[in-house]
Amino acid sequence: MSEIRIIRETFTQDEFDKRFNFTPNNSTLYFLFKKFLKKKIKTFSLWKMFQTFFPFLKWVPTYKLSYTSEDVIAGSTVAILNIPQAMAYASLAGVPAIVGLYTSFFPPLLYLLFGTSRHISLGMFAVIALMTGNVEQKLRTLTTINSTTEISHSINQNLEGNEAVEIITALTFSIGLVLAVMAICQIHFVSAYLSDELTAGFTTGSACHVLWSQIPQIFAVKTPKRNGIFDLFRTMYDFCSKIEKTNFVALIISEVRALAAVQILSSFVKCHPSSASLSRSMINSQLNVNTLCVLASIIIVALKPMFMQLTAIPEYWKKSKFDFAIFMVSFLATACWDVSQGLIISLIFALAAIVIRIQYPKTSKLEQISQTEIYRNPERYGIAFESSNSIVFHFEASLLFVNCDFFKEKVFKAVESTENAELKQYFILDSISINSIDQMGIQTLIEVSEELKRREITFMIAGSNESLIQMFNRCKIYLKIERKYFFISIYDAIVFANNESNPTVSVL
Repeated sequence: MSEIRIIRETFTQDEFDKRFNFTPNNSTLYFLFKKFLKKKIKTFSLWKMFQTFFPFLKWVPTYKLSYTSEDVIAGSTVAILNIPQAMAYASLAGVPAIVGLYTSFFPPLLYLLFGTSRHISLGMFAVIALMTGNVEQKLRTLTTINSTTEISHSINQNLEGNEAVEIITALTFSIGLVLAVMAICQIHFVSAYLSDELTAGFTTGSACHVLWSQIPQIFAVKTPKRNGIFDLFRTMYDFCSKIEKTNFVALIISEVRALAAVQILSSFVKCHPSSASLSRSMINSQLNVNTLCVLASIIIVALKPMFMQLTAIPEYWKKSKFDFAIFMVSFLATACWDVSQGLIISLIFALAAIVIRIQYPKTSKLEQISQTEIYRNPERYGIAFESSNSIVFHFEASLLFVNCDFFKEKVFKAVESTENAELKQYFILDSISINSIDQMGIQTLIEVSEELKRREITFMIAGSNESLIQMFNRCKIYLKIERKYFFISIYDAIVFANNESNPTVSVL
């Protein structure tokens, strides 16, 4: 077994900083802005600016002809898949099918000029189509509110003066303006709060709405448009209450009879067994066939990957209860209410989960593993631990105004729950997991130190990072807690405590 043997002096934080010439970062906002501006001016290039706005100027000169065959195959495959999906999703959004084709043709071409990803394929998407359809339904006038089927039924319909098209065009332009503002203000960080679990729950819940918007069309059952909370369940009830009007026997027998005749007769002319094609049937349905069944089928088939996300629920439960809760809340809120409201609730819950984890972080008491300088939670390790005259307390979060009361509560609980607490002379805060601290956090440390002092226990802090050290200096914490009680590690603090209480005892 390999061994580590290190012989060095013990250091307080102050001694360590002086020995190794620590320089705090005292830059002002003006200085940082000036430095940033100077760097930008120094590196400014008109050509680089054009490349930033038009990335194709960067990759086109380096494009290799050997890439052509793979790109053509990939592009053709995506195009073939896009055509039926785009026309089907157009019906979901309540607009003519040609709008779906436009959406799958022009955005990819424009992204070629402005985009940076090799893999993103812009076009129609079920959840976006559903949200767009909801907006369009709310804004359309009463004279056209019931014409969704007629609008999306013909591929050759004139788009001029079409109210639904005008609404979604204005919506697209508005979304572009919002995204432009986000790009200018650099507020794209908001997307960081859309975790994988939130996105999975939201899209799965949205898929439920998409599914039940199409099932009635497959069975030729007309159901009223429902809005508001539990609209999905009311749609299901409407469908189930009218399903008996569908003649399933006649529908099945007629189709089987037709397929039987086709297969038998075609066998005499050496034909391969034939079947219906989604894409061909979809195109036929758009060219004057009076049914939306095929379009609905395409949409439902495309929803399979979204519903498969439900299989990850057991894994979420095993790995993280917070991830499980975020997924379930996102899924149920979206499924039980609506897409827009579900997204808002999902974001609020995700933010609340972050706050809860910060406000009520994990804490533990650490002890020294025998014959090492390593400190771990004795409740998790079934090995021998060294006894000492100190309590080592570990706090796993930034110390901010939201968790100051919780911090004090846990500190005093750790003291009171320690065996032979009256023999403990030192309380060491392991601050290695405290990434940041605010002024209230500093005041809390001072209050804890004073309270422990009244109990004849010395408060010490170990393992602080540079951010904490700078805040200690700015808030003048050393006027209340002496510098000699700040250490670079737990072990340095333990050595100091043992030497203070019994200078003749040596520590490993």
